[in-house]
Amino acid sequence: MGVKRVPDSPDHTTTWVIGFLHNQESLTHLVELHRPVPRLALEASVPRLVEMFEGVKDAQVRQEWQKAIAALCLVLVVAAREQDRVAVAV
Repeated sequence: MGVKRVPDSPDHTTTWVIGFLHNQESLTHLVELHRPVPRLALEASVPRLVEMFEGVKDAQVRQEWQKAIAALCLVLVVAAREQDRVAVAV
C-alpha cells in the first residue's frame, strides 16, 4: 500500500482504543495521525484490522472489539473521503 510505519498488531490497536476509552486519546488525534495515509489504503486496511481480532475466543468480546474497531475505521474513512472531496474542490 506504500504506507510506512503501519502498526501491524492487535496490541497497538487495543492499546489505542483503551487509551481512547480512558480519555487519553481523541478522535481528532486519530484522524490527524492518519491524515497522511491515502484514502484507498485506509479503506483497504479495514477488513484486516477487524479480522485481527478473530483469535479472541470469547465470541461476545470478539464481536465488541470488532464493532469498536469498525466504528473507529469508519471515522477515518469518512475523514479521508472528506479530505479528498475538499482537495478536488480547491
